[in-house]
Amino acid sequence: MRQLNENPHIRLKNQVFYRQDYLDEFNTIWETQSKFHSTLRNELKNEIRDVIIFYQRRLKSQKGLVSICEFENKKIEVVIDGKKKIKKIGNKVCPKSSPLFQEFKIWQILNNIELIENLMELNVS
Repeated sequence: MRQLNENPHIRLKNQVFYRQDYLDEFNTIWETQSKFHSTLRNELKNEIRDVIIFYQRRLKSQKGLVSICEFENKKIEVVIDGKKKIKKIGNKVCPKSSPLFQEFKIWQILNNIELIENLMELNVS
C-alpha cells in the first residue's frame, strides 16, 4: 500500500508477495475488526484462516512422471487382466540439474557441430 500511496501508477505485477505477508495482513485485519464485532472469536479465526482461505493440500508425488532411461532399459512381458503387455523397466532418467546430465549435454552439443570448408576460392584478376 505504501508503494501505491507514493506512486498510484506503479506496477505490482512482477513483484513477489510471500504467503506470510498475506497471513500477517489477515491477522492485522482480524485483530482490528474483532474489537468492533464480538462474533469474531479465535476459533472462527482459525477456521477461516487455516481451512477456508489459506488451505493448502499436501503435494502429490510426481515420481510416476519420471521416464525410463532410453539407453539403460529392457522390455519384459507382463500379464495384466489376462492380457499380455510389454512393459519397459530400468533406471529412471537423471534430472536436468545433475552435473552428469549437464556434462552429457555439453558433449552432445560438441559432437553435433559441423565444420564446413569454404569451397569458394577467391579469383583475383
